[in-house]
Amino acid sequence: MPPRGFVRLPLLALALGGLALALWIARPNGSDIAHRLSQGQPLRVGYALEAPYAFLDAAGAPRGESIEVLQAALSKMSITQVQFIRLDFASLLTELEQGRIDLIASGLFITPERTRRVRFTRPTAAVRPALLLRATAPTAGQPVRVVAIEGSVEAVEPGRYIVGEHRALVLPDARSAMAALRLGEADAIALSAPSLRWMAQNEGADLALRLQPIDIPARGYPAFALRPEEASFAARLDAALADYLGSPDHLRTVEPYGFLAEDVQAALDWRPPE
Repeated sequence: MPPRGFVRLPLLALALGGLALALWIARPNGSDIAHRLSQGQPLRVGYALEAPYAFLDAAGAPRGESIEVLQAALSKMSITQVQFIRLDFASLLTELEQGRIDLIASGLFITPERTRRVRFTRPTAAVRPALLLRATAPTAGQPVRVVAIEGSVEAVEPGRYIVGEHRALVLPDARSAMAALRLGEADAIALSAPSLRWMAQNEGADLALRLQPIDIPARGYPAFALRPEEASFAARLDAALADYLGSPDHLRTVEPYGFLAEDVQAALDWRPPE
């Protein structure tokens, strides 16, 4: 006959497993977000400093297209308790997957690779790539020196977005890209058009710059990201977004961040891939 302690351990494990299952079933729709909100806990929103989607204003408060569109949608859902958590962009997906945040609001573009890891909402914009150029022409006979930001689609596939003879320079962020343009170390920055409009207005207002759209059909679709199991909450958020996106209030909110009506309208026509 085995010692009594060896019998108790499996029984204890079984009891704990049953308790965990009961707690999971008790969560509304099996949703961790719904459970947290029902307990009076805040929605934890992760963001990285990715202007114009998310950045800090002079008072240190998060602002930007992603932040303010999310706040408007959450208001329609009567969700008022929100905790914004600043993270590095590279850690956003991992923090979401490990349950330390509930949602990402940082201009995260929908891509096939990311879709395998997270559940995206409908996009809040549909943006085209563009070039922000110095008004003075580059030296004749020399390749155009184009800055792309590390991790951007323009950096991953520069030949797809930058035509003609060029030399690509990859820098870590928008601030260093603008510094290269200011110092004459680069002739242009390749990035999404809204981002470049915001940069020209806020970081390059003293420079003679011009925006040149890149005429290709590809668009980027920024959206909010949740864990795959949050289907119910994502559906509620999508419904709130559908009611808000494209409204006069929405267009007024995002215009200072470089987004035009055409950037929003194209997102309204978006359909998920089959």
